[in-house]
Amino acid sequence: MHTALMAAIFLILLLVGPSLVHAARYTCSNTTCVLPDCLCPSLDPPAGLSLEDTPQFVLLTYQGALTDRIATMLSELNYSNPNGCPMKSTLYLSSEYTDFYRTQQMYSLEHDIADFTMDLYTSRDSDNHTWTEQINGCRTTLSVYGNVPLQAINGFRAPELIFNEAMFDVLGRGEFEHDSSIFEPIGLSISPSVNQQVWPYTLDNGVAQACWSGTCPSKTYPGLWEIPMYIYNNDNGTAFYPSAVFEPSASYEELLDLLKRNLLHRSQGNKAPMGLFLNEYWL
Repeated sequence: MHTALMAAIFLILLLVGPSLVHAARYTCSNTTCVLPDCLCPSLDPPAGLSLEDTPQFVLLTYQGALTDRIATMLSELNYSNPNGCPMKSTLYLSSEYTDFYRTQQMYSLEHDIADFTMDLYTSRDSDNHTWTEQINGCRTTLSVYGNVPLQAINGFRAPELIFNEAMFDVLGRGEFEHDSSIFEPIGLSISPSVNQQVWPYTLDNGVAQACWSGTCPSKTYPGLWEIPMYIYNNDNGTAFYPSAVFEPSASYEELLDLLKRNLLHRSQGNKAPMGLFLNEYWL
């Protein structure tokens, strides 16, 4: 979807507003929701870690069809973590147009293979039957033809980040471990500032965030983690929505500066993860 069209959609969403009433009713108790099975949304690092002892996580993800070109470019990112372990990514793959040989290859290199529906034909109005076919069909296809164990495909992201309760129902029944479909704009959801952003949390008490691009579910999904789609912000407060939705329009220097500034916001703040959410237009 082109940048101008997506920008228009999100302008409409900003004018209409998300499910703020739903978010205002959210509650979670740290006395009953405890790790490793449950975690309330928080601005503090999990498990009582001090900021000094908390590593700065950077989440590298790709969403779309895994072609030979995309797999080659991802494989060329030969960087290592501070402990010397090679950097890994989470690949949210659609089954349509995906190279299954490359899928198996990326899995064998210990990249995380996740679900992105079969052909991306879902919407806010999709019913349970549609989501079941799209999510479970993609998962099964990636497993059978990509030679990836079905139980290893346990993450999901909604196309265009458009979701509803039926989608979460399918994820809950399918024993998925995480979803990553909900925008987290500064000051308009849980995160109050660029230096204080919400950490991932479980949906044992439902969705805590404001749902800008989808319909918030009214149910709870014990054990299902939500990995927020963090938004980039520049120094004057302008928001840049995740690269998983928009095509790049800035220059190399502008993008590099934006990424550096947002990494600095995290590392000098509460060290919430920073996301590099890529699609084919960015590679």
